[in-house]
Amino acid sequence: MAIEIEPIEPWKFMTKEIERETIDRLDIDYPRNLIPQHAEFFEFSLYDLGWIQFYEKVASRTTIDKGLERSEKQKQIDNFYGLMGEKAVKDKLREMRVIFNYNEREPHFFEKPYKEPFDFAIATKNGKYVTLEIKTTKEYPKHMRMMIPESEWKKSDYVIAIKMLKFERTKRRKIIGYGAFVGCMGKEEIEALPLHEKGDYPCLWFPCRAIELKDILHPVSELWEIIDSKAIKWKP
Repeated sequence: MAIEIEPIEPWKFMTKEIERETIDRLDIDYPRNLIPQHAEFFEFSLYDLGWIQFYEKVASRTTIDKGLERSEKQKQIDNFYGLMGEKAVKDKLREMRVIFNYNEREPHFFEKPYKEPFDFAIATKNGKYVTLEIKTTKEYPKHMRMMIPESEWKKSDYVIAIKMLKFERTKRRKIIGYGAFVGCMGKEEIEALPLHEKGDYPCLWFPCRAIELKDILHPVSELWEIIDSKAIKWKP
């Protein structure tokens, strides 16, 4: 697998870490009982015209779930949130100056091709890789679990749980949002979770594993430390 250093494109997406106190000062209404104290908060700005147009047409409009099948529109909305979470992780890895490969999705191709068994693969000093899978939860209060569909489980080394908190549309064709790295879990911990059949709450649309955000086992800072110690880094 070829690992390349990707060019930085700050005009498309940019993330910065912020403190919990900043979230409180901004009067962002989020389910505080669902977010562990060890969560790391971030603010992001999205400038990519393709994704902004998609957000305006589809993702900014709330849909009502009917029956046990997800519509194509619901799948696209889920993929929009997935992209936001992945972009936040991508910016974090760039900040850490590690060499990684990102299995990216684009506005015109919402479903990932999944040619590789990961969202991110980070090159390590021993010639191997640390693989990451990112699961992003919508900002609505009812979305209080990290859900891993069985069909999408790629058996990555670690899963990072992200909770989106708020989106704001600006006049300059930009989206500003806020989110939190809730925590992380290892592959064995994920596979130890019960596998629910389709229709078995909370996995209404597909077989999946699920865990409440407040029960995520590890702070994401533990994973950043593992990556920092093992990864190959590039020099500025």
